Amino acid sequence: MKIINYTDVKVEPFIQEHCKDFETSALTVKIKNSAGDYAGRHYRSNPFAVGSLIVVRVGKKNTYPLDVRLYERKGLQKTLTVNSKEELTKYIFLHEFMHFIQKRTTNIASEGEAETYAISNLRGNSK
Repeated sequence: MKIINYTDVKVEPFIQEHCKDFETSALTVKIKNSAGDYAGRHYRSNPFAVGSLIVVRVGKKNTYPLDVRLYERKGLQKTLTVNSKEELTKYIFLHEFMHFIQKRTTNIASEGEAETYAISNLRGNSK
């Protein structure tokens, strides 16, 4: 795995530790500043592509704590409160990393599953 970090947030050890039990040799993770609040994306052209890319973008002007809007379910809008730029970066990475796992196993991306995985791992409940 290759990690390219354009920010001042030091999350490389967290990412490396989290991914140690997964096959990530063809994965690149880019961490960038953003003009917006936050965004993330997992790129993979098809399920048989050799490489994957996760891009994490975090706003330079964010103030914390920050409420992250989760995906709406059954008309309910929930939020996750993050307390730092580091925590937000970790959350976005974990969410997109679950999409990386999903694409390698089922080729179906589930936002609900990605959120559950990210929140659980961010709070240290499981791996």
